[in-house]
Amino acid sequence: MGTLNCSDSDIRHKMDNNSPSPTLMKLAAAVRRHRKRAELTQLQLAELIPCCDRTISAIETGRERPSRPMVVAVEKALRISPDALVDLYDLLDAESLPGWMRDWVIEERRATDSARSNWSSSPVSYQRRGTREHY
Repeated sequence: MGTLNCSDSDIRHKMDNNSPSPTLMKLAAAVRRHRKRAELTQLQLAELIPCCDRTISAIETGRERPSRPMVVAVEKALRISPDALVDLYDLLDAESLPGWMRDWVIEERRATDSARSNWSSSPVSYQRRGTREHY
């Protein structure tokens, strides 16, 4: 993954009103809780990602919505289980969709992530057509 910084690519959506979504606030609280459990300051976490400490502050207070790659970077930096924060992000992302589509999008992402995980850990290797295949 490339270097993350304090550009607009870090923040997917700035809150235009004074009432952030409850899911965004849950994500913000989860990031803060995991960071404190890891006994890191916002600046230390920002250096691990890398990004600006004010980006971490904005995420933890719910003032700004992080991008999915930023959420994944936070998970990795805090060494927490994959999808601990991404699941909350996916719920947040789904809030902007019509109701009938929300569950489908979340399940599709989980299936895709699961398939990728299975492909990368599979002992089976496939080679190009016309060459030997290993099973």
